[in-house]
Formats: sequence, C-alpha cells, structure tokens
Amino acid sequence: MPRPSDAVSSTGSPHFEALDSLRGLAALSVVLYHMAWVSPISQLTFIRNGDVMVDLFFVLSGFVITYSYGRKVSDITGLRNFVWLRFWRLWPLHVTFLVVMAGIEFLKYFAQIKLHLAPNEPAFSLNNGRAFLANLFLIQALHTTPAFTFNGPAWSISTEFWTYILFGLTVLALPGSIARRFAFAILSAGSFVLLVFVLHRNPLEPTIDWGILRCIMGFFLGSLAYEAYEAIAPRVATRPSAQTTFDILAGAGMACFVVLLCLRRTGGTWDALVILPLIAFMILACASSGKLLTYRVLTWAPLHWLGKVSYSIYMVHLAILWCIGQVIRVAFKVHQIPTDDPLAPGRMMLNPPLPLALAACALGLALVLLVSWATFAWIEDPWRIWSKTRLRRRPVAAPSLADT
Repeated sequence: MPRPSDAVSSTGSPHFEALDSLRGLAALSVVLYHMAWVSPISQLTFIRNGDVMVDLFFVLSGFVITYSYGRKVSDITGLRNFVWLRFWRLWPLHVTFLVVMAGIEFLKYFAQIKLHLAPNEPAFSLNNGRAFLANLFLIQALHTTPAFTFNGPAWSISTEFWTYILFGLTVLALPGSIARRFAFAILSAGSFVLLVFVLHRNPLEPTIDWGILRCIMGFFLGSLAYEAYEAIAPRVATRPSAQTTFDILAGAGMACFVVLLCLRRTGGTWDALVILPLIAFMILACASSGKLLTYRVLTWAPLHWLGKVSYSIYMVHLAILWCIGQVIRVAFKVHQIPTDDPLAPGRMMLNPPLPLALAACALGLALVLLVSWATFAWIEDPWRIWSKTRLRRRPVAAPSLADT
C-alpha cells in the first residue's frame, strides 16, 4: 500500500505533501476573499466564491485526520490523547489573535474617544465580554454570538474542534471498518439533509449559526474519501498505469473545481451537491496519483511552504487586512460602497483608486505571508512540538499517537 511517505515532518511523521499545497492555495484564496476594498482581484468571480475554500478545508481535514488517527483512537486514553493534540494544534494561535483583535477594539475605543473618529462598528458593540468568552472556549460558532466576532474566520476552527471530538467518539465506538464507514456516511449525509432544511428557511451562509453542520458534512465526506483511498491503494501501488490515470484525474479535478468557482453564482446553494463530492474526489485523486506531474506541481517548494504555514495564513490575515483597510479609509479618505454579496447583505467595501487598490493588495499579501512565517515559527510549531513532547512524557500515553 502506498503510504504517504514522500514527505516527513520534523517529528518523523509522514504526511501527504501534495495535499498541504492545496490547503495553502485555499488559505491564500481566503485572504483575497476577505480584502475589504474593491480591486480587479476582488471582483473576480473565483475570488468572490472564496467561501467555498472553507469547505475544502473541512474535507481535507477529514481525509488527513482519518489517515493520522483513524486506527489509533482505540481506547479512552487514545481519545484523550487525540483531543489533547488537536486542541494544542489549534488553540494557541487562535487565542493569540483573539487577544490581538481585542487590542484592536481598544484602539477603536481610543480613536472614538480621543481622536473623534467613527469606526465602522462602535468599539465593544459586538466584540464584548460575552463574545470574548465564546471565542476563548471555541464555541463562537455554536449559536452563542449574533454575528462574527473578533477574529471572524476562526468560526471554522470552532466547528472543526468539536467535529474532532465527534470523530474521536465515532471511531472509538465503532472499531470495525464497515460500521465506521457506514457511520461516516450517515453523519455526512445526515448533516447535509439538516443543512438543506435550515437553508430552506434561512438562505444565508451557515457559519456562526449552523456552521457545525457544514463542517460535519465536509469532514466526514473527507473521512470517506480516505477510506476509499485505503481500499484502492494496494492495487494502485503496483500499477503505474493506475497512478498515471489518477494523476490525470487529479489535474482534471482541480481544473473543474477552478472552472466551477469561476462560473458559480455567488451565494448559490444548489452547487453544493457538486462541489463537495468534487473536492473529495480531487483529494482522493491527488493522494493516489504517485510522484507524477500533478504531484510535482503541488510539491513545488513555494507551494509546499505555503501549505506549511496555511493555518497561520488563515488565522492572521483578518487583523492585517483590517489595519490596511483603516489606513485606506482614514489616511486616504476613501469612501465605502455597498456590495451585492447575497451572503452578506449590507456589506460595505472601500472603493480606492486603482493604483491604491493594487498596492494595498500587494502589501496585504506580503504582510500576511511575513507574519504567517513568524507565527508559524514562534507560536504554531513550538506549541505543536510541546504538546507531543508533553504527551510522550505521560506514562499512560500512547506513543504511536504522540508521534503522529
């Protein structure tokens, strides 16, 4: 069976290197999606559909987590260790930028009181103490806040953490492969049915309200994709022609994904039937394609680095873009105009001159990548290593799980 041994982390754990690059590209697309000023980039239909990248994160996470932990959560100790590792993988960077965004609220308050500047939202109106506690305990996307608060994109981190726990309980309760696959299918399909019912009554995008269903649907579809990979991998390993076929299918799947987002009506819901299975198929094909053309493209060093810092990119970008947006609004006195985004009725975007808009895009991307490199090196990776080291020191810890 072709295990994903083409790349090895600093802890000696193999992983799917090509899939990391997909995550990095998706994170970069989310950055462009959240730029709150009009530019030729923000007007691209592909970028305007950047919300779909979160679904790619969910499916990809289900695939990778099922590979990494699906056979290792075999008892209560394994479940505890799994939750421990995932918590310390997500929470340190999340809480760091929760504090950063709280600091921004104090800056807004100072600007209101001392400088008599009017922010888009009064300080502490949404980002209040209740919202801070909800974010601190990763429950901000479980109907605890009326709107996006503090580091808005972290809503998906909230849903993903609780989905991890659901995954751990599922694989612990159902050790058999057939029962587990059936449970994965039920959880994914059941969440989809519930989500269709919810969207029928409320057409807005499920995020801080019903985002947990969206996460469960995508995550366990990714789990099923990994189960399919595990089933076909022994035959693919011995057949170069099969690897070539999957390489072609992986490239075609990515091309179809890009074309679909370029043609998709912004805020549409019908195409979820196509997009999620397409994402799962694309991930399955990339994992099965061997070291051929698609693999070589996705493991290109800059893309590989992008995937390495993708979580940092996702978590740091909103604070940086907010600061750039305020400079455009206050220093350059640029006015806002309403958008036609059906997922965010009433959303306003700055409308700067073209040179200023392009310069802001370039500066935003550069700062996001620079800060992401720093947060990965100084926060994300050290805490990940610490959590594994601490787990290995426990006399009851499972070594195989700590080494994942």
